[in-house]
Amino acid sequence: HYLSRIKYPFTAAVLPNQAHSKAAANAAHRAGKEVIMHLPLEPKGDIPLEPYTIKTDMSPEEIVNIFNKSLKTVPYAVGINNHQGSLATENRWLMSIVLDLAAKNGFYFVDSRTSPDTVGLDTARTMGIASNWRNIFIDNEKDVDYNKGQLEQAKSVAAKRGYAIAIGHDSKTTYEALVKYMPEFESMGYEFVYASELMFLR
Repeated sequence: HYLSRIKYPFTAAVLPNQAHSKAAANAAHRAGKEVIMHLPLEPKGDIPLEPYTIKTDMSPEEIVNIFNKSLKTVPYAVGINNHQGSLATENRWLMSIVLDLAAKNGFYFVDSRTSPDTVGLDTARTMGIASNWRNIFIDNEKDVDYNKGQLEQAKSVAAKRGYAIAIGHDSKTTYEALVKYMPEFESMGYEFVYASELMFLR
């Protein structure tokens, strides 16, 4: 499997309720990667929604049902992060329900920071859930050189703070950038770890 070409730890966030969700999670697990559920939450604006996106006008029962249904399609998950969610992550009531479900499963939470006004991380830490948030998006542009530049930014953040959390997507250019530049960064003294190793309570 192509994931085995990446020898370093990384965390695979799998979108639930897709035709290949279970296969993707199983493949990542077999390749020695950590798996989390990439949970669709409601965005702002007129953006196409994934199946079973959790929305701010849903009842607690609907949210619970969607979360549990979604989780059944992502075996080996040990945490969650949000897919989209610029509206939902600003809603403390909704995030409290989602994060309570995460806590009941023993999950950590990565706030993807799709809104500058997110309350996701603050809510998680108030609830005592191991959590952190994304520092860099690697691949807003599908270009290996752009990806390298973003990885360089992540490296700079790590040099200052001691760590950085970078999010990328399942694309050929991102994959090529990781295969090419992860060994180079390691040779400079940087270590790649699972997201779970960067989750804190405060």
